[in-house]
Amino acid sequence: KFLKRAEGPYVMKTHNDLSGFLVNDTVLFTAAIDKNEAQEAMERLTRDGHTVAFIQDMESLKEDGVMGLVEKYVGGFGLSSEQGKDLADYFSKWEILRQCCGQQMSARWRNDMLPEKFKRKGLSHHPTCPRYDIDEVEKKFMQTNLFSVIEQYPNMHPMNRPSLNDDDLN
Repeated sequence: KFLKRAEGPYVMKTHNDLSGFLVNDTVLFTAAIDKNEAQEAMERLTRDGHTVAFIQDMESLKEDGVMGLVEKYVGGFGLSSEQGKDLADYFSKWEILRQCCGQQMSARWRNDMLPEKFKRKGLSHHPTCPRYDIDEVEKKFMQTNLFSVIEQYPNMHPMNRPSLNDDDLN
């Protein structure tokens, strides 16, 4: 998937082998399961001559949360503090939507909403979803600067959903 900035480079997401990319013109962002896998990927990609902006790993995401991830994006991609604020605004709302609505919502929250006779026994209640007015969170998410920028590129619209399995927001 491509997103072209008028004054600069392409941003592309791929699951393909990186050996065909031009090393000198490519800055990489990738993901890993844990810190060890992230470190191994960093070493391998750097050894192969790639510039690695950031490696997101699930272990650090669990430890640092979305705001920690935003801090790493800002540093890894050299973003301004204003761009960091836009990312924080976008991802703080996106995180709530991903956990509390859509096809990838928390199993605990889904269970909380079921009639008593259908609930899975022994599953604890979701700690935060009951606090939110999801319609209001969705509205504010759609009003973020980053949401508006992404909406300018039709092929990027799936990024503005709680998950890639969900339909467009309304």
